[in-house]
Amino acid sequence: MLTELDALQKRLEALRPLIGRLRETTGAASVTFGVLHHGQVVFQGADGWRDAANALPADVNTAYMIGSTMKAMMASCCGMLVEEGKLSWNDRLAQHVPFRSVSDPTVGERAAIHDALSHQTGLAQLDLS
Repeated sequence: MLTELDALQKRLEALRPLIGRLRETTGAASVTFGVLHHGQVVFQGADGWRDAANALPADVNTAYMIGSTMKAMMASCCGMLVEEGKLSWNDRLAQHVPFRSVSDPTVGERAAIHDALSHQTGLAQLDLS
């Protein structure tokens, strides 16, 4: 008899061919994916090549450059912390992470969470990173 988790994993496993077709359709060299259920990894996998020239397949440990996607994830995480009362949009970055600006120390001391997330520090992107 299948448990609820077994049934979920079976349904997710059936999606592997679709994930492969979507990867091929978009022209992506590879994709790595995973599903969490109540904090537990219930499904994970990869499709495609991490190094196409050398025919090395992607796996669940393949690292990807995620570019601008990180901005949305970081803003979402900060929003959750604000909702939980653990962070304020007006908190200075330096209250939570070691942050300083080489080009303008005053900005490094005063930049707030909302400034960084909305690109309003006046600093070049690489300096803020």
